Amino acid sequence: MEITLIFAIVICILTIFLFNKVSKYISHPCQIIPLFKLIFNQSKLKVRHVSAEWEWCFDKLRKTSRSFYFLILGIHPDFMRPVAAFYLIARALDSIEDDMKVPSKEKEKPLCEFYTHLADENWTLSGFGSNLTEIQLLQKFGNLAKCYNSLHPSEQLIIKDAIKEMGFGMNKFLDTDIISLAQYDEYCYHVAGLVGINCVELSIVGNICAPFGIPEKTQRSLCVSAGRLLQKVNIIRDIREDLLQIPQPRIFWPKEVWGKYAEKLDDFLLPANRQSAVNCCNELVLNAIPHALDSLSLYPNVSDLSCQKMAGVAFIMGTATLELCYNNEKVFTSAVKLRKGEAAWIYDNCSDFVSVLELARYYFCKLKVKIEGNEGLKIALLDKCIKKCDELISEY
Repeated sequence: MEITLIFAIVICILTIFLFNKVSKYISHPCQIIPLFKLIFNQSKLKVRHVSAEWEWCFDKLRKTSRSFYFLILGIHPDFMRPVAAFYLIARALDSIEDDMKVPSKEKEKPLCEFYTHLADENWTLSGFGSNLTEIQLLQKFGNLAKCYNSLHPSEQLIIKDAIKEMGFGMNKFLDTDIISLAQYDEYCYHVAGLVGINCVELSIVGNICAPFGIPEKTQRSLCVSAGRLLQKVNIIRDIREDLLQIPQPRIFWPKEVWGKYAEKLDDFLLPANRQSAVNCCNELVLNAIPHALDSLSLYPNVSDLSCQKMAGVAFIMGTATLELCYNNEKVFTSAVKLRKGEAAWIYDNCSDFVSVLELARYYFCKLKVKIEGNEGLKIALLDKCIKKCDELISEY
């Protein structure tokens, strides 16, 4: 056994003990080895940077989302940089929209004109951002612009078109409460559906993935649905954080749903209203399931194995988080996230498309057990998801 592997295992064990989380891992022994492997693999994964700007870009990516950073390092080298640049540019745009310290009127111009600055290595924007990384993404945007300018023109065009539509879409909802489920879907399209569409387009123009063997209209619809799934997971999971935002909350749950359970959405934070809150959360979890079914039809078309793994891990993490949020009052009392051991177990087991299907089936079945007897129509939808998994597994 390599000395570095032994060292990584020892450090992992010490970390677990130091933070008094032993029981959590002992109760899930199948997750211990994947966790060791994940820590060891993360310590080995490095990217050779072609410039100081790209090194800056990947450092900001790691600080923005360590899990997504790890996923990106595992994909095809020629696809790694355009995806990283696209992700960080979208996060910079998102930082403008999400900063609740800034009046909506002052966000309109930066959101709608953001796409015009992507290639401007001298452009900078101050006054936005909720943490140091977000602030630096905008104040030192020239570094990101240099990375963008180093991409192929076809990749630049895809990113620019996506950011333009995202910016105008975000602006549309700045002062618009999300009332209906149709608005909920529209907002999720702008902030996540477009990401799904354009990541697929980036993989195809870069010759990483072969063109999908389905009609373009169907491909677009499935990509939008896959993006909506992941965005709805975030919206459901982050409700407590959104309600507690200072100086004012930013709410994405549609009133068409929560209005059936409370007069004001922040009533859900009161213990007396906890069951109504949980029932509302459950309804939104089940609203996201059709997107999971669409995702099952999309991912078989991803030909590159590294992209397939990245998409598969994101899909399973989303599905697992939906199952975790269902009937879980902790959504309103604390941060709800998958255990690190479970996340490592998912990553370790998403080795190919069949394993992704098996994991999807596992979480669909877990969710079905939770809702059995309460939601007849939704049970039928979950049965459809499970059947789709079985059909696809039998084909591979």
